[in-house]
Amino acid sequence: MNQLLVSYDLVAPRRDYASLYAALAALHGRRVLHSTWVVRTSRSAVDLRDHLKQYVDADDRILVNDFDHWASYKALIDINHGA
Repeated sequence: MNQLLVSYDLVAPRRDYASLYAALAALHGRRVLHSTWVVRTSRSAVDLRDHLKQYVDADDRILVNDFDHWASYKALIDINHGA
């Protein structure tokens, strides 16, 4: 199982990104910062990035990276529990 960090910049103002958030939630992703989620999945970083591209506009940005260790300060959730 891969632990992937998903970060994004949604450039277009006042757009409805509910479908992106729903897609991340459907993958059992957990939001750790306002534009950052952690997803534990069997997908690779490339596969997850390609999957999520359908939920954003052409001028938006997505970064997906695989990680094993992390440290946070005032994260929205504790990713040690759940995700």
